[in-house]
Amino acid sequence: MHPYERYKANVSIVQVAESLGYVLNKKAGRNPLEFKHPERNTIVIRNLKGPQRFFTRHEPQNKGTVIDFVRHRLPLFREYYFRESEGINKILSSFSGEVYVPARSLKNEPVRKSFDVRNFDVLPAKLSDLVYLSKHRGLHDDTLSVFLPYIQLVKPSWSGSLPFNIGFPYRVPGTEGIVGFEQVNYLFKGHAKGSDKTNALWAADVAQTGSFARHIYIAESAIDAMSFYQLHLHKLPLHQATFYSTGGYVTDQQLRNLLKQHPNALIHTLFDNDLAGHLYDIRTACMKENRSLLIRKDGDTVHFSMDNKSFPLSSSRVSLTNFRQVSGLRPDIRVHKAQGKDFNEMVMSRASGMAASVRMR
Repeated sequence: MHPYERYKANVSIVQVAESLGYVLNKKAGRNPLEFKHPERNTIVIRNLKGPQRFFTRHEPQNKGTVIDFVRHRLPLFREYYFRESEGINKILSSFSGEVYVPARSLKNEPVRKSFDVRNFDVLPAKLSDLVYLSKHRGLHDDTLSVFLPYIQLVKPSWSGSLPFNIGFPYRVPGTEGIVGFEQVNYLFKGHAKGSDKTNALWAADVAQTGSFARHIYIAESAIDAMSFYQLHLHKLPLHQATFYSTGGYVTDQQLRNLLKQHPNALIHTLFDNDLAGHLYDIRTACMKENRSLLIRKDGDTVHFSMDNKSFPLSSSRVSLTNFRQVSGLRPDIRVHKAQGKDFNEMVMSRASGMAASVRMR
């Protein structure tokens, strides 16, 4: 069965809508259900006992199944994706209880289109420009001040009407030229067209030690890196650290370039607490030890091949700890996992809890 058919049968549009902040309008009746959103048009959901369908008031083309619901709202989800289908699968797999491993997470990125920073208007960011990060992603001004030198405002130079996005410049470790941008904003998250996501990363040298940083922290997004910093500021030697973001997926060449730049640093991984994140930990460990690794997923089993040796692990048991046991590999890296999907989810959860506490007083 195609994954989309499983999602239609197993994932409720109501569940997905509520996760985005849609609220049931009880005054409108019980069947069909009407849901309102403070910033978007109202939706109506039908076929409550079967595969659900929806339509959007005042947007006649915005209707259909749960697949269409997600497709029309991809920028609202806190996920990185390179193709629309990858975004839909990644989002709905989490709602259906499945584990989705994009093919790109198991191999290098394809050949990219060219990038030229001269095609973009780029400005230095100020704290007042980062309201999205502070108000909607829970990052404190103290945290943003530390990372401010590594954040810019970006928009295509050919468009006068598009707003500036918050941009995290990508460079190949050890070089100065900007070869891409990781971008976020209200209702938007992605990379600037042509960004080199194969070789380059975002770097924040908070220790200001260049290639001599003692601790390297690698995250899937700049927001997760900053969130980890905020959560662990007083627990870890973060003043001796450089933070990196891979921009959603991790390629072998990104890791090679980073490790070449920091051959003597202790590597910390901050990848998501899901199967893909655990696989990134394992790939980083093998790269650190200069060991070849092939990964193949077959149903609920992940097959690893390292140095002509093969060993399987069930998806639920995939972690660097279990990989060490079956492979005998003993890499000197530190794995940090969030309580939940990622570290920004923890930051936002704590921010929501504090707001609720203030309201109750």
